[in-house]
Amino acid sequence: MKSNHALIVGASSGIGLAVARRMKRDGFIVSGISRRTPPLDAVDSAMCCDVTEGEGLVEAIAQLKQKHGVPEVVVYSAGYPVMGKTLSVPETEARCAFEVHFWGLDRLVRTILPEMKLHGGGTILAILSIAALCPPPFEAYYAASKSAVVAYLRGLSLESGRDNVRLKWLAPGYVDTGFLERGNWFGMSIPPVHGSGVTPDQIAEAALRIIRSGQDFRIIGWKERCLALAERISPSMCKRWFELKK
Repeated sequence: MKSNHALIVGASSGIGLAVARRMKRDGFIVSGISRRTPPLDAVDSAMCCDVTEGEGLVEAIAQLKQKHGVPEVVVYSAGYPVMGKTLSVPETEARCAFEVHFWGLDRLVRTILPEMKLHGGGTILAILSIAALCPPPFEAYYAASKSAVVAYLRGLSLESGRDNVRLKWLAPGYVDTGFLERGNWFGMSIPPVHGSGVTPDQIAEAALRIIRSGQDFRIIGWKERCLALAERISPSMCKRWFELKK
């Protein structure tokens, strides 16, 4: 039997916080997992842990599941901003991007997806980035880790569809949350970055829509949709765009 339990990973700030608040307004029982405690108005329950700590993540999920049941919806919005000149990025930092974006999601999926199958299905939604489709300069490891998630979800969805477990993703561009400013920029200072003016609340609304729809993914922002189209039609067009913006 499905529940109205929504589990948000990365619920303490930025996009994850906006998604948690939106899901709660829509009537979901919302639980959050993040390194810091989310605001009380955003969640019904919360556990603090790091997604790179496998045992801690599994235990946090188990406690929230015991309290609210197997989640009907899981949104993965954990992020690690590692930016800068690629060869200036320390290997440890590059690996952290993959630990948070890819392996953290994989740990979550391995824990949740089998139980979703047993309880009639559910939806797992990953908040990714346009960088997963159109890698910009100075974000090589960030983009590579997000791109790996796209391939992972596409492959896994072919296996899980018959069990009514849907794997989806959103790809927004730059959103003014302070995420890039909090990042470690190696070999350079933070460059000016501009997106399409999309807000965390708009992404949260898009998250709710895609959860309810038959879509597998959605690109957020008019500039980002243009970039994705250019990448599909002629990758050299996308490359030229980024070269002009450097």
